Amino acid sequence: MKILLDTNVLLNPDLGETILRTMIERGMIPVVTDYILDEVTTNIEEVYSDPKKAAAILMTLLDILHLGGEIKQWDEYVHHLDEAFRLIIEEDAPVLAAAMLPDIDLLITDDKDDFLKNKRLQGTPWRGKIKSPRGEVRPESWTQALVNMDVFTRGIRGWQLMKLLSRRHQLTRPGEDTGQKLQSRSLDQELTLTALRRALAQRIPQTHHSDQGIHYAAPAYVAALQAAGVQINMTEVGEVVPLMSAVKGEVS
Repeated sequence: MKILLDTNVLLNPDLGETILRTMIERGMIPVVTDYILDEVTTNIEEVYSDPKKAAAILMTLLDILHLGGEIKQWDEYVHHLDEAFRLIIEEDAPVLAAAMLPDIDLLITDDKDDFLKNKRLQGTPWRGKIKSPRGEVRPESWTQALVNMDVFTRGIRGWQLMKLLSRRHQLTRPGEDTGQKLQSRSLDQELTLTALRRALAQRIPQTHHSDQGIHYAAPAYVAALQAAGVQINMTEVGEVVPLMSAVKGEVS
């Protein structure tokens, strides 16, 4: 599934980085255009007053996109511009034109006036593609892999695979009641803890490095590291960590 992300979603401090990472984890392909990236670059310092933080956030977004996203170029969607101009204001027409491409499944935007509540879009084939970031963008299932890597030797110390399901598609273990939920849409703690336990069984590291994901900050995960005497190191919010990106690319 290819999902086009509007500028306002990428610039939202509570959505941009999170929605990109979540989509890639779930096997979706986040898509932006050259036009959207220009808007993000131009406007990011209005969202983040600190220029250094703005630059760090921008680099993080680009880093994630290069890992598992796609960037559409102007000549790929320019032929849809005339139709887009008839339906929406000029500055948003290139975004709608890109959403009209046949390989784009959804456009995620927070723009209520020009997209979500635009009466001119009602009854068109494109309105069904336009969704709020708070809406239901959910596959039935996807497979999540998690690894713990020794960044010096590049050896995989712990790993775990798990099939994750949407809330609408429950999964039960053998012998459990069919009504008992096994997995929510959030990254299951069992996934991270199993990978960690396998890693600790092989070797106790001096330091455990991660981002600030809730699964790494969970009490059970932190307790397991502390019990093994491992120092915990987490990145700052918005910090660019090239080493982590390189590791992800090497594993994939």
